[in-house]
Amino acid sequence: MLSGDDNLTLPLVASGAHGVISVSGQGFPKTFSQMVRDARAGRMEAARVGHYAMLRFTQQLFAEGNPGGIKSTLAHLGIIHPALRLPLWPVSPQLDAALAQSVRELQQHEL
Repeated sequence: MLSGDDNLTLPLVASGAHGVISVSGQGFPKTFSQMVRDARAGRMEAARVGHYAMLRFTQQLFAEGNPGGIKSTLAHLGIIHPALRLPLWPVSPQLDAALAQSVRELQQHEL
C-alpha cells in the first residue's frame, strides 16, 4: 500500500504502508524521504521530527489547489521559472509569501 496524501504518510507507513506518491517530497526530497525511511525502520521519534518539519509546508502546498503550491516552491528554490500556463494558475501573493518563508525554514532543516 502507498500513501497518496503527504500529511498522512507517517501514520500510514507506521501502520504498514510501504511508501508514498508525494508532492511535498518533490520540493524537499531529503527531509521527506528520511521521514519515510525512519518510519519504515521503526525510528518513530526521528520520523515525527521530519513529519512536523514538513506539516505546515504541505498544508500550504494544497491550500489553493495543486500544482500551484509546488510550482511556487520550485520557483523559490530556483529550480523552475515561476510562470505558469493555463489551465494552471499561480498561488495568491499571500500564499506565495508563506511558501517562501516555509522554503527558507525547510532549507535550514535540510542542512
